[in-house]
Amino acid sequence: MDEPKVGEEPSVMSQALSKQKTLSRYVEVETWKHRELTDLQPVMRGIESACRGIATLVRRAQCDEIAGLHGNDGDMNVQGEVQKVMDVLANNILAASMCAPGKMDYVASEEEEEPTYCSAVLQNAAFQGEYAGVFDPLDGSSNIEAGLPVGTIFGIYRRPQLNLSPERERDPLEAIMQPGSKLLASGYCLYGGQTILVLTLGQGVHGFTLNKPGGDFILTQPNMRIPARGQLYAINEGSSHLWEPKVTEYVRRLKLGEGEGNVPHRTAYVGAMVADVHRVLVEGGVYAYPGTVDAPNGKIRLLYEANPMSMLVEQAGGLSTTGRQRILDLKPTGIHQRVPIFIGSKEDIKDLQALLKD
Repeated sequence: MDEPKVGEEPSVMSQALSKQKTLSRYVEVETWKHRELTDLQPVMRGIESACRGIATLVRRAQCDEIAGLHGNDGDMNVQGEVQKVMDVLANNILAASMCAPGKMDYVASEEEEEPTYCSAVLQNAAFQGEYAGVFDPLDGSSNIEAGLPVGTIFGIYRRPQLNLSPERERDPLEAIMQPGSKLLASGYCLYGGQTILVLTLGQGVHGFTLNKPGGDFILTQPNMRIPARGQLYAINEGSSHLWEPKVTEYVRRLKLGEGEGNVPHRTAYVGAMVADVHRVLVEGGVYAYPGTVDAPNGKIRLLYEANPMSMLVEQAGGLSTTGRQRILDLKPTGIHQRVPIFIGSKEDIKDLQALLKD
C-alpha cells in the first residue's frame, strides 16, 4: 500500500493498518514474556524473510520458468519423489534463512537425506546455536503449475543437554529425533490467493497475512480456535479401496453425519497439506492421510509435517492421532519416518478413536 504524500492525510486504510500488530512485534512481545524463548526472535525473523521470498517465487514461477522439473528429467529426492526447481530453491532459501541468525545449530529437510549443520549451510564454522529446525520447504509443489495453493511447514526444537562427549553433544540426531511434544514452536506459510503465516510458540495459534509483496505480515487471525465439530473432510479417496475397513466406515459416517452430535461433512481436498489443514483449522473438520494395505504408514512425514501440524492443531483446541496413538507422543525411529494421520476438530477425531477401539 502506498504511503501518504507530504501534507496529505493518511487514508482510513493506512491508519487502520498502522494500528495492527506485525509478526515481528508479536514475536518480540511473546519472547519478552517467555524469556526462555528470547533467542527464537531472530530465528523467526529468518523464517518470516524466507516465507516472503518463497511467496515471490511461487507467484512468479510460471513467468520466470522455474515451475518445472529439477534436472533434465527431474532429479529424485531422498523420498524417491521427482524434485521441482521450486523444491530446491525453497529448500535453499529456508535453510539459509533459519541458519543465518546464528542461533540454529542444524536443520533437517524433507528434501535432504541427512540433517545439515548450519556451519555447513553458510560455510562458516562459527555458527553453533542451541536450536534445531525441521521443515518441508514446499509442501504440494506439484500444485504450482496448476495455480493451486502450496505451503511451507516448519518446527523448532531446543538441542537437549545430554552431558555426552563433545562429538555426541552436537549430534544432530539427538535433537532432531525428539517427540513432537518437545517442539518449542511450529508453523506454516500458505501461498495462495493470500500469503498467510500461521504460528504457535506454545501459547496459542495466531495467523498473519502478508499485506503486500515484500511487506509486513500483519496479525489478522488472533487466537485461532478450531471448532469442536466441523462440516468438511480433506482426504485423498483415490486409495480408499486400500484402507482398513474401520477407516472406510469412519469416512462413511462423516459423509452421512452419523453419530451423536455429528453432521454431514462435505469433501474439500486440495492436495497440499498446508492448504487442507488451514481450511480445517479455520472451518473445522478432519484432514486425514490413512495408511493403506500396501503402505501401512501412509505418506505424511512425522518430523517435517505431522509433528509441526499436530502442535498447531492441538494448540488451537483440536486433536491429532495416527488413529491409535497421539502423534506428538511418538518417538521417531528415523528422520524420514512416515505415519498415518487424522487431524482436526476434537469431537470428529474422538469419533475415529472410539471406532478404532471397538
